[in-house]
Amino acid sequence: MADLVYEPIRRMSKREIASIVREDVPERVWEAVLSAALYSGDGQWAEKLAYKLIDHRDALVRGNAMLSLSHIARIHGTIDRSRAIDILRVALNDRDESVRRQAADALEDVQHFIKRSGKWIGSD
Repeated sequence: MADLVYEPIRRMSKREIASIVREDVPERVWEAVLSAALYSGDGQWAEKLAYKLIDHRDALVRGNAMLSLSHIARIHGTIDRSRAIDILRVALNDRDESVRRQAADALEDVQHFIKRSGKWIGSD
């Protein structure tokens, strides 16, 4: 097995993230969705982006979209809890094992962080 090397997620502007998502190059999109969740300062915008990418053709993009939901819950303390949980439960049956693991971890995080913060919100 090759050694894994940690590379930090690059901070990107919303404009850059939107451009990368439009270009739809998976090797760039997977990082952009994480950058949105971690650095955008706009949890609702990042959440909408994650939902848009949940069904992406690329497994790494799908998995990182799910991971983004857990970061949004942790960092912003607010998320459409019922929608996130429903989507993550469906993703537990994804065709890719790594996506199923990401979904399970994200599901646990969303349930933990949103319940703990007391912010149980729905859609706009």
